Amino acid sequence: MTSSSDSESFRRQLAISELPHGITQEALRMAFQTFGPISQVHLSKHPGIGFVTFEDEMAALEAMKRVPEVQGSTVKVVHFAMSTPSLMKWFPVTGHKRQVHFPRALLRTSRHNCPAMNPNNSFKQFLKNPQAHNLMKTGKSHNAHVGHSNKRDLRLVTHVSTILHAQKNSTPVTSDKFDPAEESQFPLEWFPHIFSNVLWRLDSVSLTRSRLVCHKWNTFIRDYVLESRGTQARLLDRWQRLDCRVTPVFPRDFSDQALVVQQILGYRNVTCLKCDELELILGLDNGNVEIYDRGSLKVKTILVGKASLPPTQVEMNAEIFLVIYVSGLGMVKNIVSCQIFDRKTKTFLSSIDHNNGPEFLFLGIDNKFYSGSSDGVDVTDLMNYIEHGGKRDCTERLTHFEEGMRLDAMDIDHGYGMILSVESNEHAFYLEDRVRIKLRYITHASEINANDFLSLPALSDLEIEEERLLKAICLTTELRYPLALCVFSNTNGHFDHFQSKGAPFVLIRVFDLLKQRCLRTIILDHMWIKERAFLPYDEDSGVVCVKFNQDHLVVGFQTAAGPQDGALFAWNMNQVLDEGIPSTELELVSFQPPQYHRSSLEGHSGGVRLVHLDKFQLIAVNACSHQITTSCIERGDKSVKHNVLVHDFWTSKPSIT
Repeated sequence: MTSSSDSESFRRQLAISELPHGITQEALRMAFQTFGPISQVHLSKHPGIGFVTFEDEMAALEAMKRVPEVQGSTVKVVHFAMSTPSLMKWFPVTGHKRQVHFPRALLRTSRHNCPAMNPNNSFKQFLKNPQAHNLMKTGKSHNAHVGHSNKRDLRLVTHVSTILHAQKNSTPVTSDKFDPAEESQFPLEWFPHIFSNVLWRLDSVSLTRSRLVCHKWNTFIRDYVLESRGTQARLLDRWQRLDCRVTPVFPRDFSDQALVVQQILGYRNVTCLKCDELELILGLDNGNVEIYDRGSLKVKTILVGKASLPPTQVEMNAEIFLVIYVSGLGMVKNIVSCQIFDRKTKTFLSSIDHNNGPEFLFLGIDNKFYSGSSDGVDVTDLMNYIEHGGKRDCTERLTHFEEGMRLDAMDIDHGYGMILSVESNEHAFYLEDRVRIKLRYITHASEINANDFLSLPALSDLEIEEERLLKAICLTTELRYPLALCVFSNTNGHFDHFQSKGAPFVLIRVFDLLKQRCLRTIILDHMWIKERAFLPYDEDSGVVCVKFNQDHLVVGFQTAAGPQDGALFAWNMNQVLDEGIPSTELELVSFQPPQYHRSSLEGHSGGVRLVHLDKFQLIAVNACSHQITTSCIERGDKSVKHNVLVHDFWTSKPSIT
């Protein structure tokens, strides 16, 4: 059925992304006019995005089936046809007049109803009210009972999320728990170019949260904003120029002033970091846990712990979060305590204790708790465990490791349901059997296959003496299927010249698990450090953190404690994965690392030990490693320490102090 009326022009409109740079409206028209007459061509101000409106709906459908190349480039095309008839109720057409009914916001009731909240009042009546002029000019309302904040720096999507879930009283929406009713309230297919312009003006956190509204928003933002060529070019350019907004994270504007004084004036060293699109959680050396709103970076909750037992790890999903403590370090047996909290109310639910604690712990999106040790991987159903008051054994063995193998590192990709483990056997005769990378599916224990899904040698095809490689162990691994990153060292990451007999090294290897081979090996040794001269070559210096995503590879270094301790560098993943570029010619971006120490301290070392990396932001933490038992409390600690910094590359604004 064809349609040419203005009210149904969306049926004849196509949205095109990944257009070549410098494309003109005439070139875009010529590429699509073979399918039928075109009434309008529009290019967005944001690079790589355009819109074509045909005079006939069948022409638009035909163009969708046979997407043409535009100036030799492959483009993406979406047909914004009406998918839900119920959307028409928001834009009824009566005669020659159109009466628009927008969904009501779920606001709290007030004693004096503002005319803007009464759908029976016209817009002209609303403008006559003095409150309307104040609200339109400043965004503020004199009515204290109306559910709007007077703060002008609040993020837009924070209000949207609050409105959507005010009546449900439920946990935040995750990507797999969309409400179908919400899709009909946000018909983006009517005005996709306007919707795109609005998204480009959001801050990075609000843009990420917008993907949680519904499937349509998630798909549109992913295809036409996050993965568009314009976005990639914009972010890459800002990374290269270090054009970003830098914001320190510390407690401020918190209601319990006593806790704020304790945090700011006392000893504050960060031991663990975890965050998502809603919250940022920091574990401190004094035993406390600070929870911040990801958008405003203001503290929401402080969980007070024991100063003698700092948290070592934090895990979270949409419903719960875990705070993990380890005691008995250095002893034969480690006691691991995992405290479970409700994500929304921050109330304590239960705890799990392990007398002989596992080495690697992960929390799945399905509330399954995975624990890995040299014996194998166990999984615990936390919801079942909490319902039975912790008195029922809800743990089962997921997979076993081979006898004689030592588990050096482990990671889980919950999206693909895979476990990556790096296992070593010091008694193996051949080097390729000494350290291996193994990939397994996450399945029910009764369905687990004894055979590995994939097994690769981790230290093969290296131009390093075998004697040096025999002492190498895996420090950490990260799985982002199909890519996997492994870090190896013969001195536990430190550039200890004496312990390594003059040849310390750190290997950063990136593997393609589909092709079953290593794509890149970056060797960090004394020659690499001397060529760049950014940190001293001694036993106090070393690699303490390595993270990567599809865009960048970030490495954090430590040095002896001092005002300028530590270093932070990043590589572009496009160059890292390009095997035609030698490792010595990879472009390196150097960041100004966060600072913790104000003076040199004997027996202490500082560096970027914790990093969170996503599409728009880099969060770095400078923490102290105590080689002696005393804490590094210095003169001047009564002022705030900016040892946690958020680098936002989506928003280019002056730094917030």
